[in-house]
Amino acid sequence: MSIFYTVLTFFVPAVIIICGYIMKNCHSAEPNPTVGYRTARSMSSRESWVFANERCGGLWIKIGSIAAAVSLPFCAAYFFISTAYGAALMCALMLLQTAAMLLSIPRVEKELKEKFGDK
Repeated sequence: MSIFYTVLTFFVPAVIIICGYIMKNCHSAEPNPTVGYRTARSMSSRESWVFANERCGGLWIKIGSIAAAVSLPFCAAYFFISTAYGAALMCALMLLQTAAMLLSIPRVEKELKEKFGDK
């Protein structure tokens, strides 16, 4: 079970990093309702769309990398604690990793507002 918990602990940071890379480097040239950083502010113009996707993508790459690095020492604990505690630790880490990713949204929205105003 320890290896399973370790793999799942690194699943969220890996997804964050992959999505960040795609958002930063492979976003569409024009706002679209399907894929990308889609908020009213980011979709108000082509420039704000590109800025938001590149900025959020870059943040997600950093957040995912930091989350993976911070989680690494906790993964060693899986081999020394019970299965129940390991599952609880894994869930707590995954929730914290996801929260860190979601906290990037207010930051990008603030930067969009500063750069493009309230369009």
